[in-house]
Amino acid sequence: MFILKKNFLHKIIQKYSYIFLVLSSLSVLLVMTGLAFFTFPSADDFCFSNLVKDKGVLGYLSYHYNNWNGRYASVFLLSSFFSYDFIKYYPFLAIAVLIVTFLSFCILLYSIKKFSSSLNKINIFSNSLIITIIYFVLLPNLSQTLYWASGSLTFLVGNIFNILLLSLIFIYFNSKKYYSFILGVIIGIILITVIVGSNELSMFVCIYLIILSSVFSKSYKDVTFFSFLLLAAFVLFFVVIFAPGNAIRINNLDEIYLIKPNVYFSASLFVVWSILRFLFWVTNATLLVYILSLLCENFSLSRSLKKIKNKIFLSYIIIIVGFLLLNLSGFLLQGLPLPERAESVITLYFLISIFFFVFTIKLVSPSINKIKIILRKNKYIINYLLAALIIVHPNNFDLYKDIYHGYRFYLENKKRIDIIFNEKKKNNLDIVVPSLSKLPRHLVAAEITTNAEDIRNRCMANFYGVNSIVLGKLK
Repeated sequence: MFILKKNFLHKIIQKYSYIFLVLSSLSVLLVMTGLAFFTFPSADDFCFSNLVKDKGVLGYLSYHYNNWNGRYASVFLLSSFFSYDFIKYYPFLAIAVLIVTFLSFCILLYSIKKFSSSLNKINIFSNSLIITIIYFVLLPNLSQTLYWASGSLTFLVGNIFNILLLSLIFIYFNSKKYYSFILGVIIGIILITVIVGSNELSMFVCIYLIILSSVFSKSYKDVTFFSFLLLAAFVLFFVVIFAPGNAIRINNLDEIYLIKPNVYFSASLFVVWSILRFLFWVTNATLLVYILSLLCENFSLSRSLKKIKNKIFLSYIIIIVGFLLLNLSGFLLQGLPLPERAESVITLYFLISIFFFVFTIKLVSPSINKIKIILRKNKYIINYLLAALIIVHPNNFDLYKDIYHGYRFYLENKKRIDIIFNEKKKNNLDIVVPSLSKLPRHLVAAEITTNAEDIRNRCMANFYGVNSIVLGKLK
């Protein structure tokens, strides 16, 4: 009787391991979504809003292009967002980005469904959910990347469209319909237009993805398809790079490191940095266990693709070179690694590269099948372990704490606004507001200071129509 109960319990534990994994991932995603409701505009956001109010959406787009940089797509999205009541809608921006990122991974996995032997609708949903969680926990700073409008609309939108571009390429390779070529070119150019105009790193990844995918061309039609996409990307590349604003920045700003004499010494450090960044990611326990989970599911490309083994090896080399070049860009321009918000692009590139390796390993190393047999026997253990790692990941643990800190942060910001409007009613235009008691780790990209002349303080004061706003003790 005891043995029967033990066997029954063991079967139950095995049966519901996958459900537990999915529910754990969904709960973390809901926490990320919940934290978005406590977001509040950064002081930098008020600077952007003031300029948009003065010049209008198209006017600011033209001004930015001619005086700062050529990121026409991200600037258009930002100026459109800040032209509305952005304080009211601020929380919904992060929520929308989270949802669309998840959906883009769903589309990507669906696009490779016919290339893989094990993908189905349930697996597509659950793995997209897990990939989304892993992607965001690998990011170095969610406050700059997800919960700050300037960061999310500049970098995460470009990432989303790169995922969609890769999905389009897979769909094109799989489609045999006569109109797929023309439709693919049209949609591809639309996606490329947004990607190239988002930021320079996404632009590089876009061009690199097209070049890498063209390696797998099987016909003149494929070569023509990728030639059209590459031509569009390079035309838009020149539109962005040769924006008058870029020339002004290079001539006037000391931050452009490329023209400094010790650039070569600093740039040489990028190899060490690239290796350390790679090791930091590949030693992430959550990612490692998820890779084991993928191997268990047999998510590998079908054996009919054996003929392209040499191309797969070539693509590995191209991917590694691309990773090094992405890391090099920050050292060339600033003598330092890229800003944390910009690293979201490299994180996505790394993640897609890892998945490509997992999906192709069976073709280049048949001996992996022996490992898969062992892993499948312990699949339920891997599911529980992955669920536990997702729940207790340090970044996610900080998310749980930030739900409390975020609520207090939201209330304190509302109190600040009340103080500002109450003081304005009293005709007091030099306003003192209290400091925030606890800044959540995942919120607030920048804070005002005690100096009324600080640019963030001035932007906030201009937005509310007062002389000055500073931090200090209330009377």
